[in-house]
Amino acid sequence: MLSRIELQNIIKNSLGCDVTLAIYALEEEHFKVQTDADNDWHFKNNPYHHLPSAKSVIVITVPYALHVQRIKKGQARVASIGINDDYHQVLAKALTDLANIIEQSEGAFDYKIFVDKHGLDDKKMATLSGMGYVAKNQLLMTNNGTVINIGYLLTSLDIPTSRAGVDLNACESCSKCVDACPTGALDSGRLNLEKCRAFINQKKGVLNMREVISMGDWLYGCDICQYACPKNKVEICKRPPLIVKDFLTISKATFKRDYADRSYSYLGLTILRRNAMIVLYNQFGVEALKPYEDVFKRSPMLWQQYCLLKSENKDDTSIE
Repeated sequence: MLSRIELQNIIKNSLGCDVTLAIYALEEEHFKVQTDADNDWHFKNNPYHHLPSAKSVIVITVPYALHVQRIKKGQARVASIGINDDYHQVLAKALTDLANIIEQSEGAFDYKIFVDKHGLDDKKMATLSGMGYVAKNQLLMTNNGTVINIGYLLTSLDIPTSRAGVDLNACESCSKCVDACPTGALDSGRLNLEKCRAFINQKKGVLNMREVISMGDWLYGCDICQYACPKNKVEICKRPPLIVKDFLTISKATFKRDYADRSYSYLGLTILRRNAMIVLYNQFGVEALKPYEDVFKRSPMLWQQYCLLKSENKDDTSIE
């Protein structure tokens, strides 16, 4: 079997950037099945549910650029993860290439690719493989900070654990991410999803007014806690910012054509229109939404959201 370093170099060449790779031989004690476990629990927690022949995991972490965006009213912010090509597609292709190369060396084997949205807990797999630990902002802290994407191959290969080294004391007494969070989502020492902007703007359905105000001008995700982390490097974004009204006027066909390679495209145009509506509301007030009433009427959810915003008197309570 190729060594960890050899595998790491293969995937570095495939992606053309810095990559860390580790191997974890599955231990059943880390995946104990609850007595009342249903199918949803198994989907999220049990690797053998996804691959009955599973014996090992090959995990990669890939850093990406953390961008600060300078915007004006009428423009929107997106998390840095949404600025470049969709990492789901990029990492999945790299892991597929890696699996093909391993097959050439070891023969056919069973495997399944995971990149963020395919069931199991990515951070758990990464921590078990020695990639890092869960930081105070509840993201994976690695030697490259928290600005990384995680992907892995769940395999039937019987290979020993080979962990990546990581500094386990990077957070120490630092609480800058906790202090920086504009909605207080990290105050309890855990991530309060109901307060987390990145969770809120990816939710389905109508958002309440607390959630509306907490979104500020972020169309997708949030990077505030990552900006605050001393381990992360921050750059000024050179790409032009998104124009909010574009999401209210674009056709579904054009959206699929122009945004299919963005990580936020999975939300679909209706949710992004809701978010665009809220960003305009937070920036200009409800009057700015009137030209788009016909668009909102096409979706019961969008119309309900619009009616809620109309029923509220907006105070100047914007959040960074």
